[in-house]
Amino acid sequence: MITQPYFIATITANGNLLVTADSEARDWIEEQQDSSHTSESSILWDGFEGYWNNGKFRPFGAGCGNPAVGISDALCIAEAIDMDDEGRYTINGRFWAFTDYESTSLIDELKTKGFVIFHAT
Repeated sequence: MITQPYFIATITANGNLLVTADSEARDWIEEQQDSSHTSESSILWDGFEGYWNNGKFRPFGAGCGNPAVGISDALCIAEAIDMDDEGRYTINGRFWAFTDYESTSLIDELKTKGFVIFHAT
C-alpha cells in the first residue's frame, strides 16, 4: 500500500488542475477497480483522502446540488468545501470540473496515461 495522497494535484499556469498518478497509484487504481470500489467517484474520493483530510482539494459530484456547478454529472474538485447543518455545500476558493466525463473515464485515463486535467470553472 502506498502513502496517501494517491494522486497528486497541481494547479497549472492557466488555472486548471492537473491530477497525476505515479506507477504505484496506477497499480492502486487497478486494485480498486478489481475490488468493491467500482465507481469513479469513490476511487477519486479515496485517492484524494490525504488532501481533503487536511482541508484542501475535496472531490465532489456536481450532482450534489451546488448552484455554482449547474446541471452536470461531472466530477469536480474544490479547493475547500463546507457543509452547513442542513447539508448544503459551500465551495471555498476555486473549483475544477472533469468536463470530458461524457466521453472519457477519468479513472481509466489516470490508470493508462498517468494524468487527467480538471478544468477551472
